[in-house]
Order: sequence, then structure tokens, then C-alpha cells
Amino acid sequence: MAGSQQMTKGKATRRGGAAGVLLPLLALAPLGYLFWPTVLLAGPLLAPTLAAAIVDRSRQRYLTYAVGLLNLACVLPALLRLWTRSHDRATALALLADSETWILAFLGGGLAWLVYVAMPPLVATYFAVRSRDRLADLHKRREILEKNWGEEVSGPSEQ
Repeated sequence: MAGSQQMTKGKATRRGGAAGVLLPLLALAPLGYLFWPTVLLAGPLLAPTLAAAIVDRSRQRYLTYAVGLLNLACVLPALLRLWTRSHDRATALALLADSETWILAFLGGGLAWLVYVAMPPLVATYFAVRSRDRLADLHKRREILEKNWGEEVSGPSEQ
């Protein structure tokens, strides 16, 4: 397919493109100027979210959501300090100079990556153990039924 077009059921559909990114940025530019200290502080601290958004190519974007939300939760204390002290450039730069702010922000992003990577194997192991235990329980119940009612209750044996 050429460029940013994709065929779907015989119809050509647009896939975002430069206008899909540029238009919202242009619309938000005046707000960025108005809230410059917040943008100055949050921009660098939300770098793990940007990295996750670039790397995550899945349709559901689970990595982006996980990293973005936990990263934002860990950046929020710094933003609250900025908003409650004085919303100016000097306070934003002072918070950016604080190593605790950086550690907390990147720790949140790192923990989200860890959860994203570790969860699927843990859930798969849980369900495998659960299925094995359920199968053993069903075999025991079948043996009890066969003992009480005879082998014709369970049908032909598969063992």
C-alpha cells in the first residue's frame, strides 16, 4: 500500500499521518505556553511514557497504558509541589534539579515495564496449575462415581 493508506473491505482509509499528530499539537500549543512550568517539569519526567509509546506496536497498547499511568502517578507528587509552591519556571527547574524527583519518575516507569514483562508468564503458570488441579479433582470424582455406580457411568476409559 502506498504511504499512509490501508485497504479495508474495498475502501481506502487514512491512518493518522502527520496531520493526525500535528493538529492536536498546534491546538495545545497555547496551553503549553500558559502552563509552561508544568510542561517544563512533566515533559522530561514522562520520558518513559514516550519511550513506551514508541516501542509498543501492539494494537491494544497495553505497555503504553501501563507505563504511562504508573509514570504519571510517580510524577504527580512533583507536579503537586510545583502547583502548591509557586507555578513558575524557577520552581520547575529546582524540582528538575532534585534527584528524588527523577528517581521516583523513572522508578514508576521501570516498575510498569517489569509488571508488563512479568505478568503474562505468571498468569500462564497460575492457569496451568489451576487446570492441573482441576483435572486431578475431576479424576477423583470420576473414581468415586465409578466405585458407587460402576464403570458404565463414566463411559469408556481413556487411560
